[in-house]
Amino acid sequence: MIIYSVRVFTSKNIADATLAVDALTVDLLVIFILIALYYKSTFLLIGAVPLATWVLILDIVVARYLDKVGAEK
Repeated sequence: MIIYSVRVFTSKNIADATLAVDALTVDLLVIFILIALYYKSTFLLIGAVPLATWVLILDIVVARYLDKVGAEK
């Protein structure tokens, strides 16, 4: 996950940074889900839902931005 964080801050374009954030978020979601399964608690999954929603919204916003920038050229 450290490599993903470095990639987010050192990437030269927004697509690379978004891909790194997506990969980091998927890793965090898997960790949250594994911890919830280990402790057999559904309450621990409450944090995973907003995180997954956040990354989906991030992808949509970045895709719209890239589409808008590409249309202007």
